[in-house]
Amino acid sequence: MLRWADNPRNRVAAWRALRLLPGVGPAGAERMFMAFEASGFSWSAFQSSSREFDILVKELGNAATPWAGQVQKVREWYEPQLERLYDGAQVRAGDLLQLEG
Repeated sequence: MLRWADNPRNRVAAWRALRLLPGVGPAGAERMFMAFEASGFSWSAFQSSSREFDILVKELGNAATPWAGQVQKVREWYEPQLERLYDGAQVRAGDLLQLEG
Protein backbone atom coordinates (compact mmCIF):
# COMPACT_ATOMS: atom_id res chain seq x y z
CA MET A 1 0.00 0.00 0.00
CA LEU A 2 2.70 2.45 0.98
CA ARG A 3 4.85 1.67 -2.05
CA TRP A 4 1.92 2.33 -4.34
CA ALA A 5 1.05 5.56 -2.53
CA ASP A 6 4.67 6.68 -2.88
CA ASN A 7 4.78 5.82 -6.59
CA PRO A 8 1.34 5.68 -8.25
CA ARG A 9 2.92 4.24 -11.43
CA ASN A 10 4.19 1.16 -9.57
CA ARG A 11 2.03 -1.47 -11.26
CA VAL A 12 3.27 -4.35 -9.07
CA ALA A 13 2.54 -2.51 -5.81
CA ALA A 14 -0.87 -1.43 -7.14
CA TRP A 15 -1.72 -4.97 -8.24
CA ARG A 16 -0.78 -6.37 -4.83
CA ALA A 17 -2.80 -3.73 -2.99
CA LEU A 18 -5.85 -4.11 -5.23
CA ARG A 19 -5.82 -7.90 -4.85
CA LEU A 20 -6.44 -7.41 -1.11
CA LEU A 21 -9.97 -6.27 -1.92
CA PRO A 22 -12.71 -8.91 -1.63
CA GLY A 23 -13.66 -10.35 -4.99
CA VAL A 24 -10.81 -8.70 -6.91
CA GLY A 25 -8.71 -11.09 -8.94
CA PRO A 26 -5.90 -10.44 -11.40
CA ALA A 27 -8.22 -9.21 -14.16
CA GLY A 28 -10.12 -6.87 -11.84
CA ALA A 29 -6.90 -5.46 -10.40
CA GLU A 30 -5.59 -4.87 -13.91
CA ARG A 31 -8.82 -3.11 -14.98
CA MET A 32 -8.71 -0.81 -11.96
CA PHE A 33 -5.05 0.00 -12.53
CA MET A 34 -5.65 0.71 -16.23
CA ALA A 35 -8.48 3.11 -15.33
CA PHE A 36 -6.20 4.77 -12.77
CA GLU A 37 -3.46 5.03 -15.40
CA ALA A 38 -5.93 6.51 -17.91
CA SER A 39 -6.81 9.18 -15.34
CA GLY A 40 -3.18 10.28 -15.31
CA PHE A 41 -2.58 8.48 -12.00
CA SER A 42 -4.96 10.87 -10.27
CA TRP A 43 -5.79 9.70 -6.76
CA SER A 44 -8.88 11.88 -6.74
CA ALA A 45 -10.22 9.93 -9.75
CA PHE A 46 -9.41 6.48 -8.33
CA GLN A 47 -12.34 4.16 -7.68
CA SER A 48 -12.52 0.59 -6.51
CA SER A 49 -15.21 -1.66 -5.12
CA SER A 50 -14.52 -0.43 -1.56
CA ARG A 51 -15.24 3.06 -0.29
CA GLU A 52 -12.90 2.55 2.69
CA PHE A 53 -10.06 1.47 0.41
CA ASP A 54 -10.63 4.47 -1.87
CA ILE A 55 -10.50 6.85 1.08
CA LEU A 56 -7.30 5.18 2.32
CA VAL A 57 -5.38 5.33 -0.96
CA LYS A 58 -6.46 8.91 -1.60
CA GLU A 59 -5.22 9.90 1.84
CA LEU A 60 -1.96 7.98 1.46
CA GLY A 61 -1.43 9.46 -2.00
CA ASN A 62 -1.78 12.97 -0.62
CA ALA A 63 1.70 14.42 -0.08
CA ALA A 64 0.37 16.41 2.88
CA THR A 65 -0.50 13.24 4.86
CA PRO A 66 2.18 12.87 7.56
CA TRP A 67 4.33 9.75 7.28
CA ALA A 68 3.93 8.93 10.96
CA GLY A 69 0.21 8.20 10.59
CA GLN A 70 0.35 6.30 7.31
CA VAL A 71 1.38 2.92 8.71
CA GLN A 72 -1.37 3.15 11.32
CA LYS A 73 -3.98 3.97 8.68
CA VAL A 74 -2.93 1.01 6.54
CA ARG A 75 -2.88 -1.32 9.56
CA GLU A 76 -6.35 -0.24 10.64
CA TRP A 77 -7.73 -0.93 7.16
CA TYR A 78 -5.78 -4.16 6.69
CA GLU A 79 -6.46 -5.88 10.02
CA PRO A 80 -10.07 -6.84 9.17
CA GLN A 81 -8.84 -8.24 5.86
CA LEU A 82 -6.38 -10.60 7.59
CA GLU A 83 -9.06 -13.00 8.84
CA ARG A 84 -10.39 -13.41 5.32
CA LEU A 85 -7.01 -13.71 3.62
CA TYR A 86 -4.70 -15.67 5.90
CA ASP A 87 -4.41 -18.50 8.37
CA GLY A 88 -2.69 -17.25 11.50
CA ALA A 89 -4.18 -13.79 11.15
CA GLN A 90 -3.38 -12.92 14.78
CA VAL A 91 0.34 -13.44 14.22
CA ARG A 92 0.25 -11.19 11.17
CA ALA A 93 -1.70 -8.56 13.10
CA GLY A 94 1.01 -8.62 15.77
CA ASP A 95 3.67 -8.20 13.11
CA LEU A 96 1.84 -5.14 11.80
CA LEU A 97 1.70 -3.61 15.27
CA GLN A 98 5.43 -4.18 15.63
CA LEU A 99 6.08 -2.58 12.24
CA GLU A 100 3.97 0.40 13.20
CA GLY A 101 5.96 0.83 16.41
